[in-house]
Amino acid sequence: MVEWDAWQAFQTALRHAYRMAHGERINELIGRRVRTFDERGLHPYSEIWGQINMLAAHPEVHARLSELDSGDVPTPAHMRRLAHEEADADFIRAIRETDGTVPAVQDWLRQNEPD
Repeated sequence: MVEWDAWQAFQTALRHAYRMAHGERINELIGRRVRTFDERGLHPYSEIWGQINMLAAHPEVHARLSELDSGDVPTPAHMRRLAHEEADADFIRAIRETDGTVPAVQDWLRQNEPD
């Protein structure tokens, strides 16, 4: 049986939150309106941050986070801001490197998604 790695799960959830915020911003920039709230009235970004906060309370994760300076521990607003800044830069780069049409920009963005 494989032991569950709380730290790995925490890092995966952070990456997921970042990519979600990045994708939301890209959709805004290309004019695609995506449904924001689920049937329960929850925003998916808030839901993933609920999971992140639960994982942060795990003793292994909490111990590692306590070793960091408070400025190094991401917050939802800070992560969203960073993801939006990167999405804005990606969007501008996509316009510059293509003919600027929506399909060309969308293709470029799909091919250059962050990992």
